[in-house]
Amino acid sequence: MTSENLPGRFERWLIGQIEAHVPPDRAEFVAGDLEEEVRRRRTRGRLVSILWLLRQLWGLAWNGQLTWRRNLARSSDAKVSLVGRAGILLDHSRRDLLLGARRLTRTPTTSGIVVATLALGIGLNSLVFMLADTLVLRPLPYGDPERLLSIETNTGGPGWYGSSEPELFDLETIAELEAVAGWTESYVTLGEGSKARRFLTVGSTANLLELLGVPPLRGRLPEAGDDVPGAPPVVVISYSLWQSELGGREDVLGTELRFDGSPLEVVGIMPPGFQYPTTSHQAWRPLQLDRQDPWERNNHYLGVVARRRAEVSLEQARASIDLLVDRSESGYPSYYADDGYETRTRKLREATASFERAPLLSLMAAVGLLLILACANVANVQLGRGVARSKEVSVARALGAGRTRIFSELMVESALLAAAGSAVALALAKLGERLFPIVLPPEVLRLGSPSLDGRVVAFTVAVAFATTVLFGLWPALSGSRAGTRSVRSVGRTVRSRSLLIVSQVAMAAVLLVGCGMVLRSLQNLVRVDPGFETQGAMVLTLVPPEEVYDEPEEVVEYYASVEEALTSLPGVAAAGAVERLPFSGGFNIWSLQIEGRLASTVAEAPSALVQQSTPGTLESLGMRLLSGRFLNARDRAGAEPVVVVNEAFAKEHWPGEDALGRRFRVFSEGYPWLRIVGVVADVRDFDLQSAGRAQWYVPHAQAFETAYVSRRVLSLIVRSGRENPMDLLPSLQARLREVDPRVAQIDARRLDDLRAGSFSLTTLLSRWLLLFAAVALSLAALGFYAAFSFLVSVRRFEFGLRMALGATPRSVLRNLLSEGLRLSIVGLAFGLVVAVLANRAVAGWLFGVAPVDWTVFGLAGLLLGVVGLLATLAPALRASRTGLTAVLRRGG
Repeated sequence: MTSENLPGRFERWLIGQIEAHVPPDRAEFVAGDLEEEVRRRRTRGRLVSILWLLRQLWGLAWNGQLTWRRNLARSSDAKVSLVGRAGILLDHSRRDLLLGARRLTRTPTTSGIVVATLALGIGLNSLVFMLADTLVLRPLPYGDPERLLSIETNTGGPGWYGSSEPELFDLETIAELEAVAGWTESYVTLGEGSKARRFLTVGSTANLLELLGVPPLRGRLPEAGDDVPGAPPVVVISYSLWQSELGGREDVLGTELRFDGSPLEVVGIMPPGFQYPTTSHQAWRPLQLDRQDPWERNNHYLGVVARRRAEVSLEQARASIDLLVDRSESGYPSYYADDGYETRTRKLREATASFERAPLLSLMAAVGLLLILACANVANVQLGRGVARSKEVSVARALGAGRTRIFSELMVESALLAAAGSAVALALAKLGERLFPIVLPPEVLRLGSPSLDGRVVAFTVAVAFATTVLFGLWPALSGSRAGTRSVRSVGRTVRSRSLLIVSQVAMAAVLLVGCGMVLRSLQNLVRVDPGFETQGAMVLTLVPPEEVYDEPEEVVEYYASVEEALTSLPGVAAAGAVERLPFSGGFNIWSLQIEGRLASTVAEAPSALVQQSTPGTLESLGMRLLSGRFLNARDRAGAEPVVVVNEAFAKEHWPGEDALGRRFRVFSEGYPWLRIVGVVADVRDFDLQSAGRAQWYVPHAQAFETAYVSRRVLSLIVRSGRENPMDLLPSLQARLREVDPRVAQIDARRLDDLRAGSFSLTTLLSRWLLLFAAVALSLAALGFYAAFSFLVSVRRFEFGLRMALGATPRSVLRNLLSEGLRLSIVGLAFGLVVAVLANRAVAGWLFGVAPVDWTVFGLAGLLLGVVGLLATLAPALRASRTGLTAVLRRGG
């Protein structure tokens, strides 16, 4: 026979694998016959022989039998049917489950620790997934949500915002869009006085709810005729509003609700759980836009949602919208500068979670890393169990059990542990479902409260399966080998445990650094000066009824009376009312004309934020006056039109010059020039991460003459000398009722709470990551100790021999401590490299933190170094006291 027919290296390895899986008394016979058959089949090519051997190995793994008829384990002529194979598999599985359960109950303490570790890792993953699924992952509960788009606009200045009425009407002409709807939100008041309730409503084009593809529970949706100017006003209400405010009355359809005193007919009720854009919005009513005489193109107040046609891709829809933008720029140059009109078109799901997506996905990555760390610890325990049962495995192999059989039994044990951990994890998730509405801020729950549903259960089961593979595969492969001791096996054990230690330290380093970076970011946010004083102040929204205060002079007089009444109240240092509360997220930006630098078109005109303020507002906010004066009671209607601007406004228009006495006006004919009488420090009132933007404060008493209209609904700010300003609330409310009992008083809060709410998501993530870091550090310490202890135990003969040959206990201790330190440094180095890459990926939502913060990295390294040293010390001390005689007495 030629040398070409001899089995190659790969064929010999396959033969060895098959030989290892057959009873020992038949192994030599089977190997000889297999080699002879391979030589014969090699005449038809090497690939033929390899495929034949793989088929034998597959048959042996599937039903415990070779498919080669001459070597069937029991009957050379029998063919196992598919039903027979299923029966054998079920029988084996049942026996493996019973055997695995018995083995685990023999060591209840160890099994309990493993189950608790897995439950913690899987449970935290399930809780974070439950939160992320609600906020960023779950498809929106609308008809065919993948076709829904959010369209945002920018025509100059920072950020993205809504469209104007003409821009909305232009979007309606795009053929690639099946429907386009515009909407805006506003607070309305239901009821009067102390019984008044205020909630968010949506005013929209009539097709909004139909576009979302959700039919009403009762009644109808708004129709085309409902949004025609002059049509009878109608409203569709939410299920929760129907139940809470209207008692679930069956005859509610066709009845009248009075929002801010204006009557609307209820024509429909949305189904339970429907929300748009958030759970806070309780009613939807047509806007009745005047399509013949719309507001100007620079009045961007409409959010836009669209549905693309089924046959149109997202890229095609974007291209059509961009083409419309180009035509608008050339068609309306007075409104748009060159390349001054942009749109951002995204899937609606992406737009609704744009702020939470990156932080929550990062949190999922962190908790996934924590689970891997937990699995590494459990794998360490399972490896130790495998070593303890090596003699049992050797006996089983001698009695004819194949490696596949032993591997199957060990994997079943791992699956039982993972199943028990998953059961406890689901119980933790159920507890979290009840706690989320209590511990999470309202801003996070605006899309609904997380719930334990089929998606979360499926995720938990999938994680349990993954953990079974992660912590069970390595110990099962190792444990299915015969329990022989050799230099090679000891070396393999040392390398595997060293790798386990390095990986645990690396993962713990990533989590510790991540936690430190987020805490550092939160620390920076807390230290940011918002430009006003939040301590000692409270806010209260006042809603004068529209049918009573229907003239601007009456509204101005009411707020003047309120300010006079409150400033005379004991304990009140200052009081004032403002159009927009700090950190509320809302803003008005108006185009302006600067005296001496008149712009010919809106596109050329500068713009700035505008605030309407009563005389005591800036003092009650604790704002810093840089020059000039604050607004005062003399700034009333008919007096000289004045304004206070912030430092950013002054620097933008008069850099290096004094802004006092300068004049500007609203970009519209017929409005007077406003003289600047004061400059105040910039205020970060949109959020703490954004620098103060150009802003001007117009007296509320003059606004209906100088800036369109004096707002009827304002937020009252009261500053007191008390540590808790809310102590003043009862006397404050009583004094307001004396002024006018018909005015609703709602949303009483501390100004501090508004500031804390601006970084509530970062605070939440910090708490979670702090928990993860503590768990990771504990797991890393326990895992390091267990792995290093085992590593030392398998080398005890080596240490005993060294000491018998003259090594001192101190030298053994020093060598082991240096080895533990080396493993810690290697793991720390890998972890810090990964942490740097991770920090760069999430840098967008960290505030004032560089990708490499040496303080955070240094503290993480120091902490893990101390943990590694302490975990190494006890095993090293035991090894240094080991003598060769004691090792031999224990069996080496």
